Amino acid sequence: EIFSSLSRGATLLIVPQEVKLSPNALLWVMAEHKLSILQCTPSLFLRFNSAGGAGHHHHAPFLPESLRIVALGKI
Repeated sequence: EIFSSLSRGATLLIVPQEVKLSPNALLWVMAEHKLSILQCTPSLFLRFNSAGGAGHHHHAPFLPESLRIVALGKI
C-alpha cells in the first residue's frame, strides 16, 4: 500500500523512535507535516489521550485537523 500511494504523489514520513515515544512530539510532527493518513498500533494511538494539553477531553484524542484517516493495526 505504500508504493501505490507514493506513485500517486504522496509523501512517506518515517519518524525516529524518540518521536514515536513522545505523544506531544509526534503530534507536533504530524501537524507540521500536515499528515493526512496515520497508520499505527492501537497502543500508540491510545497514548494520544495523554497529549494535547488543557481544554481537551481525556477520552477524545487531540489530533491535527489535516488528519483524515487513522488505520489501526500491527505495523
